[in-house]
Amino acid sequence: MILNKENYRPQRLEQLMASFPWEVEKSELETKLRRIPESTNSQERKHYRVQYSDLDANNHVNAARYMQWVMDSYPRDIQEQRQLEAIEMSFLIEATMDEEIAVYFEQNEGPDLNTVKRVTDLKDVCRATVRWKQ
Repeated sequence: MILNKENYRPQRLEQLMASFPWEVEKSELETKLRRIPESTNSQERKHYRVQYSDLDANNHVNAARYMQWVMDSYPRDIQEQRQLEAIEMSFLIEATMDEEIAVYFEQNEGPDLNTVKRVTDLKDVCRATVRWKQ
């Protein structure tokens, strides 16, 4: 079940599936994945230290946590005034317990480019594009 944004009532997932942008006949393994380009002019937005609750069973940061860090790095007014359309992520290297992580942001004509970097060596851990509805 999913919460309907207009009336805040539960709604069955089956009712929403017709409007999702996926192709039923297409296997996800057939999708051509592309690497998100490296940022050229980004600004640091937020800092995190990897906590135990951020880790998955392999002691690496859980993929959902990266998405949370990216979205939480946006100012509140942007989150309240815009509606998210899509997020695309490329995972490059693992982050582990107690590492310092920083989220960087670059605004482009197209989707915003966000980069999660390890602070100690400034290596890109993850890159994400965020597209907002117009």
